Amino acid sequence: MDGPTARQNFWMDVHRLANSLEEIGLNREERIDAAVNMFMDLPPTVRRKLRNDLRMVAVDLFDMLPLIATAENEIEVQRRKPGHVG
Repeated sequence: MDGPTARQNFWMDVHRLANSLEEIGLNREERIDAAVNMFMDLPPTVRRKLRNDLRMVAVDLFDMLPLIATAENEIEVQRRKPGHVG
């Protein structure tokens, strides 16, 4: 996965995942219950693969969040510096 299109697709996939979660429940508890029930309806081999995917996504996104916040803060500091253009 490389290039601007792939990077944009990554963030659009994160956005679509968030939208999908919102659609299956009104609150966090409902969303989790619905997701677990749908997961358990899948065949065992599919569940195994998805469980590994879910673990990777959850851990990586969790670790990414503070780095993203730091990067955003650094950009804001740069923008506030006198003489900054852009």
